[in-house]
Amino acid sequence: MTPPDAASPVPARFHLAVDDGGEFFAVCGRRIVLGHVRSARADLPLLADVEDEHGCLEFDLSFHAGPRWRFTALARPDGDARPLVDGAIIELSPRVGMRFRRPEASSASARLELLGGVECLGARTILLLAPGRGGRLRIGSRQDRLVPVPEVVHEATLEEEAGELRVACAGGVRICGVSAGGPGPSLRIPLPPTRALALALGARAEGRAPLGILLAPARMEPPPRPEARGA
Repeated sequence: MTPPDAASPVPARFHLAVDDGGEFFAVCGRRIVLGHVRSARADLPLLADVEDEHGCLEFDLSFHAGPRWRFTALARPDGDARPLVDGAIIELSPRVGMRFRRPEASSASARLELLGGVECLGARTILLLAPGRGGRLRIGSRQDRLVPVPEVVHEATLEEEAGELRVACAGGVRICGVSAGGPGPSLRIPLPPTRALALALGARAEGRAPLGILLAPARMEPPPRPEARGA
């Protein structure tokens, strides 16, 4: 496999923080390069013992196998594309690795859990958001959701749609601090976000505080935690 060139589409990257669910670095694209933080060509920059462009994650749709993710070690000229299955360990160096998780068969999106104390721009978990409706990422109380959160009665979803990020929840979605109008079932924001947005989702039972999520542009430090409670 050849290294990415200037013509390759640039993946959309953003920070995501979810009340009681954790903080993540999210990336949406079909070809995602992982490498050292000093490299401007690394979509997933790590401050770790890795090469500038160490590996590549690729998403595709196979007629027989369906949606799948593959990993290629760019640091090795003879590296072959390795299909990834739920629970697979990707060893980047003797002390640096990642666990690939795709617990929900109905979603093509996946999660990378960084091992060995490594972080990616302040996050230890990376969300790989597959493009289109098939990559719908669910936030819910079930443990097979990519972002499990307790006591959720109305699941929230994030999905890429026509170059935007669609956030939906049957209990309603609203931007914190915006008083005009009531919450709607969904909203669209630019992908990647152009500014930090705190959202309140009616995901919990009636009478409970909303579920807060924060979306923010990719940057070198993690964003503040969401403050949707009581917003």
